[in-house]
Amino acid sequence: MEWIWIILRMLAPIIILWIIKAILMALASEAGSRRAAKKNDALLAENKVIDRNDYDYYKQAHIFTTKTSSIAEIGNVLNKTDLMERKITFKSNYGNDGIGMIEFHQRGFGGSFAAALRSFQRSEKLGLYRYRFQVEAWYENEKIGTTQQDVLGANILLTAIERAFFQLDENTEVQRVNVTYKEKVDFF
Repeated sequence: MEWIWIILRMLAPIIILWIIKAILMALASEAGSRRAAKKNDALLAENKVIDRNDYDYYKQAHIFTTKTSSIAEIGNVLNKTDLMERKITFKSNYGNDGIGMIEFHQRGFGGSFAAALRSFQRSEKLGLYRYRFQVEAWYENEKIGTTQQDVLGANILLTAIERAFFQLDENTEVQRVNVTYKEKVDFF
């Protein structure tokens, strides 16, 4: 029985440090949430973001149906926005036919993500084109060693994309769809 007490005495400092780290992370997260809420309120007041009830960006895709025939046009409008001020960079990849994608990346202390806007359906006959926007990955924050979802950054980006579409075609329709991920694990 004495060996149990020896082990417990050896593990006690590690357990205490673990508990302290968990408490500090919870406090930092709460403080971060308050800062994010203040930042969100300021951006709402500046009309930089749209107030949304649901921030599950990694579980959603946004489908835009529009008369805008080229993703290059959307890229040109986005070039005139202040996304770079928000540390959101993007790279366009499309051909002469207007089909392609725009990749977005954000790296910051509040969290980092990758997203894409892709053209995926065209109806020349109806003159309608569909694009899909989705946040595809959240990256680990190196400073605290956990993945943080920068929903504020994702909301800023989605708002900029929506406004770009509406600037080009005021009759653009936006549809939010839920995305499910399935992973098959084979052991043999």
